Amino acid sequence: MTALRYRLQIPHNLWARAWAEMSLGRRTLAWGRMHRSLHGRCCDLLVHSMKYVTEPPLAQEYSLQHDFFVLDAPGQRTEDGIRDLLDSMRLRPGQLLTYVQPDLQGEAGSWIGAVYDGRQLQPLHSLHLIGSGMLRLTRGTAAEAPSGPQWSRLAGALGEAVFQRFRNREILLVGAGRLGSLMASTLVRMGLRRLTVVDPDVLEPHNRDATVGNTARDCGQPKVTALLRHLHRVRASALLRGFNLPVQDPRLLDAFRRCAAVFVCVDNDDARLYVSQAASQLLKVVLDCGTLVRRAAEPVAAAAAVSAGSAVGLSELLSDVRLILPGSCLACVGGLRPTAEAIAAAGLSPQAFQGLLEQSGVQSPASATRSAAGAGSGSVQHASAAELRGVAASAETAPAWTRAGRIGSLPSLNHLAVGTALQLWQDLLSERLSGSWWQRLHWAPGQGLRTEAGPLAGRTDCPVCGARGR
Repeated sequence: MTALRYRLQIPHNLWARAWAEMSLGRRTLAWGRMHRSLHGRCCDLLVHSMKYVTEPPLAQEYSLQHDFFVLDAPGQRTEDGIRDLLDSMRLRPGQLLTYVQPDLQGEAGSWIGAVYDGRQLQPLHSLHLIGSGMLRLTRGTAAEAPSGPQWSRLAGALGEAVFQRFRNREILLVGAGRLGSLMASTLVRMGLRRLTVVDPDVLEPHNRDATVGNTARDCGQPKVTALLRHLHRVRASALLRGFNLPVQDPRLLDAFRRCAAVFVCVDNDDARLYVSQAASQLLKVVLDCGTLVRRAAEPVAAAAAVSAGSAVGLSELLSDVRLILPGSCLACVGGLRPTAEAIAAAGLSPQAFQGLLEQSGVQSPASATRSAAGAGSGSVQHASAAELRGVAASAETAPAWTRAGRIGSLPSLNHLAVGTALQLWQDLLSERLSGSWWQRLHWAPGQGLRTEAGPLAGRTDCPVCGARGR
């Protein structure tokens, strides 16, 4: 029987802080509770938080469902001393302990480690730092092959190391419509190796204007089927999977576990709530992308457009792109408005969720950044995109694409949104971003493009992610 491959996943900021503390000699031992996530022959070991201690805890003080992670400064113990440390925790049958030592003489990502079940040590194959750089640190792995002439311009712009990270981080894409199909096509053309696409809908005639890669014969077919057929034509070597299922379907849990990040390109807050919950539990990065074309809200701009005889000038274009790292979620930084059924299905308290919404302040990314400077971490609160835009939901009888004041969709806006989202992802991979980020685009009639941007902080009282890792 093939042994499991163990992969440790930990937020980058926790690892960087521990490495710095141990390098300076201020700390020598840290521990945290660990959760297992199995997919195939891989077992991901998820660490959400750490505590600095002088002695490790006793496993018997915790339930059998708890596994443990220990980070130990090198040079503190002999090999026998390390084994004594592991045995001192008194693991019970079925519990696991992951032991890691950072190499303080090497680079900040160097390490040695093993997985212990109370009887024997198993190899720890890789360490994944979730966040800035999305680093995957594997012992004894050969260097990546050069990118080759097909990718020379892209690798030249990103740098070879960042390009290889981009290619090799598996993406789960939720949504195969106008935004999702454009995102998928761009990712595959840029060399992404593995992509899974999820969408429950079929292609309808009104989708054809801006959904990438479809033909008239695709109408009535699942959007995922039409999109994957197109993507295979773009690059046959890409490893693609598609599911004509709602994202909440339990059969997709394996896809969540496998991916490095979830890209969300839907206009459904029930789906966003589920993604937020799954990503929080499984330590996944979320990149959320949404657009809106609506009637211009400013009377002066509207009057000017009418006098000029321009119907197009009556519309304004808006897009929100949010990069969410573990420690926050779309619920606490974006004020989701899911249905009561979705809240109940997620096992959340309606009262707690309603309390979160009532306390959300209406702030733009820029004003939220200013508030954060004076209020401290975790105090930044955001309302939903609908509130921020001042858009009221229309009657339930209206088609979904006309709700929230929407009057249509524009490929030009979709390209702006997808380009912005991918640039945020590239900034994260290149370690230019170290935390969650919100980027807003607003094209007003006759005024051109305005942008706002700022960091995001999660809320400790968030019913989706607030209790995890704190």
